[in-house]
Amino acid sequence: MHDGIADVEITADFASVIDRANPYYVFLTPMGDTRGLYVSRQNYGGFQVRETCMGGRTRPSNTGSSVGRSAQGTSGCRLRRR
Repeated sequence: MHDGIADVEITADFASVIDRANPYYVFLTPMGDTRGLYVSRQNYGGFQVRETCMGGRTRPSNTGSSVGRSAQGTSGCRLRRR
C-alpha cells in the first residue's frame, strides 16, 4: 500500500477457477495501524484497496487479503494458493 492505495492483481491460475456468474468477496486484514480499509474497485483481474481517511498519511501499511468465492463445480470451499 502506497499513499493509502493498493492495487492487487488476481493471477490467471486463480481467476480461471472463479465462478464468474457470481461476485467474489475480498476479506482484508490490516497488519498494522490503519484508519480503516475498504475495497474501492474490483473485477476478475484484481481489486483496489484504499485507506478510509488519508489525513496526510504517507507511511505504507502492511495489509493482507483473502479472496473467497465458490469455485466452479464446488460447493463452497476456500481457495488457497499453493
